[in-house]
Amino acid sequence: MTNGITVLPGYRLDKSERRKAVIEAVVVILAVVLSCYVLYRWSPAEYSFYPPCPWHWLTGTDCPGCGSLRGISAMLHGQFWGLWRSNPLAMLFAPLILYGGIIVMIKAIIGYRPPVVMFPAWTYRSIPVVIVLYWIGRNIASI
Repeated sequence: MTNGITVLPGYRLDKSERRKAVIEAVVVILAVVLSCYVLYRWSPAEYSFYPPCPWHWLTGTDCPGCGSLRGISAMLHGQFWGLWRSNPLAMLFAPLILYGGIIVMIKAIIGYRPPVVMFPAWTYRSIPVVIVLYWIGRNIASI
């Protein structure tokens, strides 16, 4: 085990792995398109059929995800600042989520699993710390 960045090599998928990758990609695409349509058509700021955040309902404070639906809806309407205002953490993690989606598509379309970049363990352990610090900070700032 090294302390630096490791790159695991990519490889061509066999027939059964390719079939699974295609199914995974179709499910992801359908879920994303449907979710984006619903969020675009019925904004969470205007419609109340979206489930409330259980944490906010119980405690009255915001969880790390509070505001994400409103922010994504604003972003779909071209208001990128709305995502930042609603939940800056969601905007910071958006490139990672997009990267994961691109990997899923590459696997399905060309039947190849791209190389995987493995960062040092401390980077993965720092993600929950960042989320908890953001959680605390956003609630202290709103007091």
